[in-house]
Amino acid sequence: MKTYWNYWIVGIGILSGILFVNCSGGPARGIEKMQTQNVDYSISQKIAFTSSRDGNWEVYIISTDTGKVSRLTESVREEEGLAPSADGTRLAFVSRRDGDYEIYVMGLNGDDQRRLTFSKGIDEGPIWLKDDSKILFESARDGNWELYIMNPDGSEQVNLTQTASDEADPVLSPDGTRILFKSKRDGAWQLYCMDADGSNPMPLVESEYTEGAHDDPTWSPDGKQIAFVSNRDGNSEIYVMNVPASPTGLFASFTPFIKNLTDHPAGDDNPVWSPDGSRIAFVSDRDGKRKVYVMNPDGTAQFPLSPVAIEEGSPRWSPDSRWIAYIAGESGDQIIRLVSLNSRWYQELASGAGEKAEVRWVPSTERILTGN
Repeated sequence: MKTYWNYWIVGIGILSGILFVNCSGGPARGIEKMQTQNVDYSISQKIAFTSSRDGNWEVYIISTDTGKVSRLTESVREEEGLAPSADGTRLAFVSRRDGDYEIYVMGLNGDDQRRLTFSKGIDEGPIWLKDDSKILFESARDGNWELYIMNPDGSEQVNLTQTASDEADPVLSPDGTRILFKSKRDGAWQLYCMDADGSNPMPLVESEYTEGAHDDPTWSPDGKQIAFVSNRDGNSEIYVMNVPASPTGLFASFTPFIKNLTDHPAGDDNPVWSPDGSRIAFVSDRDGKRKVYVMNPDGTAQFPLSPVAIEEGSPRWSPDSRWIAYIAGESGDQIIRLVSLNSRWYQELASGAGEKAEVRWVPSTERILTGN
């Protein structure tokens, strides 16, 4: 189960104080190898993910200390769209088992699987509110994509956006009071923000960029900034901008400050802010393969987590910001890789045939790994 490599981490001066190779080309003092002895775990970490390892896409959960993989769903149709509840006791997910894509919920051991949505259109992208009192999701039930919210048992499903245009990719703010999302209500895809009940929608970026210009938005932990992807410079780059403290009545006086964090001919996307706000993980194909990189919030110290020429993606931070879990490997033979930025530990999980996706740390088992 536990497989460790000795490889060189490439980068510069991450916040732990270690010096790496400067991404502009000049070598720096203090390049170190990854350690190889066993990791001291004080508590089991659980990670949920989806995989095609058994023939079609199903939901699985794995313990990092034992490597034991448990299959939670068994369906002839694909399962996707994982979202652990904030208390770590339930998983919301999307399944096509009943004909079209609907939202379901189940326990962490796969028990008590319940269907929550019954619309004729596609329902997907469930997100639990911070207190688990509601589930936010996307639906095409009315002929276009809208944002909805419902109770955890599926009752009281309410359309939050109610426009004739597509609304997509909702992201809940760290304090749970606001929703960041994409909208085409003004013609082109733009970033919008609104209160969690759907009130006070406001555009954050007024632009004429093409569809897909503002992808993968993610909040900073303090809720004051967002990182997003834009093609305004001709290719996908990662930007950061400030966000008003509240949408209510502030857009008239709000001046967005937008900064380009990546500037490379290759595509950069999928930014994910660390919970402590000290770093941003992202994915780039600047080295020929799509690989996971890390940088400081101001765009400095960009480095890949591994120099191995293999496809990588879908990075997810542990809540202590010390570990990143991501998918590594070519199509059909992928693993979940864990990397500790502080100690350079490296661990492989869920090896074997089959593609993998949607790595999600389960909140109730997210704890600091001792000695790292």
